[in-house]
Amino acid sequence: MTSFATNAFHSHKIILFLLSVELVILIVLLLLIVLERIINSLREKNDLAANKKILELIIEHVEEKKQFDPKGDWEKIKSQEQLLNQMELFDKRLSGNEWDSLKKNIARAFLLPYARKLVKNHEWTKRMLAARCFALSPLPEDQADMFSLIDDPVFLIRRTAASAAMKLDNKEAIIKIIHRLSQEFLYTRFFYRDILLHEKSMPILKWIEEIASTEKDETIHITCLDLLADESFDGDFPFLAADMKSENPKIRLAAIKVHESNPQTNSSQVLVNSLQDPEEEIRAHAALGLQNFATKENIKHLQAALSDQSWLVRSQAAKSLKIIGENGIEILKKQNPELDPSAYEAAQYALELNW
Repeated sequence: MTSFATNAFHSHKIILFLLSVELVILIVLLLLIVLERIINSLREKNDLAANKKILELIIEHVEEKKQFDPKGDWEKIKSQEQLLNQMELFDKRLSGNEWDSLKKNIARAFLLPYARKLVKNHEWTKRMLAARCFALSPLPEDQADMFSLIDDPVFLIRRTAASAAMKLDNKEAIIKIIHRLSQEFLYTRFFYRDILLHEKSMPILKWIEEIASTEKDETIHITCLDLLADESFDGDFPFLAADMKSENPKIRLAAIKVHESNPQTNSSQVLVNSLQDPEEEIRAHAALGLQNFATKENIKHLQAALSDQSWLVRSQAAKSLKIIGENGIEILKKQNPELDPSAYEAAQYALELNW
């Protein structure tokens, strides 16, 4: 009995000790939570005060057209990230020479020196800050750093750096973005395509044409052809003649799309010849493109294409005939299900759809 009582007493002491330890830990955790909230509250107040000061400085310079001096109040700004955030917000709302001048001066004095130090940072968030700084006010001397970020493993950084490089408005930047575009896959390709063609800038389109005519790398050449096919503009592309003779079907396909959207002096004959191409997708685009050349001879070629072995080609030929109008529609209506069921099926398909 005495041994049992002793053991019970020791067990009770151990339990009390563990409870005391847990209580101490709980109190420490509560104190840490309170301390963290106090620190966060102070940080938020400091951030609000800093943002307010940045806003006041920018508004003062914009409204009063005050000359920018990087010393004085500007030197008191401790966070380039906060400055960048506010500058981006203002850039969405302001335009004009005064704002552009102020933005450039602030970027030169504070943001770009900060960005140059972050280009090779191991943290992607830091490299993203660098790309955003360059995008706000890019300078030619930072082109190499922008190009480096265009090849960053993180897509958000690549796209921001590409937007910055586009503002340089030079051929080297266009070449770099096209090279990047040729390496992208699926949906990421659309971003680069859109920034290259967004404003339908003739100088940019001419640069793309020039790159297409001189580039030996087939992947990059096809990328240029795809860009040229996405926009309709007056352009003479003599290099398409060699492309249509290429053994690479991807090059022939890209070239026929250019003939389809940007007709050349020989496009009608090229499209007719391509109706005999071994690749069905090329024949299909040729059939679709012939709707722009509604001669009697071409209508006959489209009629013959209604009997192509490929449904894709037959359906596109039927679509072109319907779009051509009365003469084409008459041919579609005359198709006989007993003489040529494939042509009849394509014709009915086109007649039923609202093309």
